[in-house]
Amino acid sequence: MQIIPSMDNQIKKTRLYIGIDVGVNTGFAVYNPCNKSFLELSTYNFWDTIEKLDYYIQQVAYQLENKCELIVILEDVTGNRPTFDHDITGNTDRARKAREKISQNVGQNKRDYILIREYLLRKKIAVNSVTPNINSFTKLTAESFNNITKYKGKTTSHSRDAGMLCYGRM
Repeated sequence: MQIIPSMDNQIKKTRLYIGIDVGVNTGFAVYNPCNKSFLELSTYNFWDTIEKLDYYIQQVAYQLENKCELIVILEDVTGNRPTFDHDITGNTDRARKAREKISQNVGQNKRDYILIREYLLRKKIAVNSVTPNINSFTKLTAESFNNITKYKGKTTSHSRDAGMLCYGRM
């Protein structure tokens, strides 16, 4: 009797990458390395981001009978300082209020990052946290982003940042 190997072992898993640029306006990108294209480049609030993650977890990954691996690249903002010395200078009331607002936004972004990361880990989704640095391809203009990725649609700065988190991964 000849044993025929299972086809399941021969099927290579497809990967989908989701890039998330955490913020009040959260950048959200879905990249398919097989055809080197974006399925989505959007900007959402926190709860819409969670709903979109749910969609991709349930509809994409599981409907493909676990032949699709979902990997999330999450911008790690926990190392960001609340304010930077060069951002706003002066001792005026207006400057103080501006520094406080920036500090609140950074704190909110850190909390959103922690919640999204914890949510994904509870769902057993692979998470790769990436700390932005001077060499990160973030804050690209629409023209630069389109030249690098060959993407032709409209984007926001947040969706471009999310897109660059996952672009080119295999």
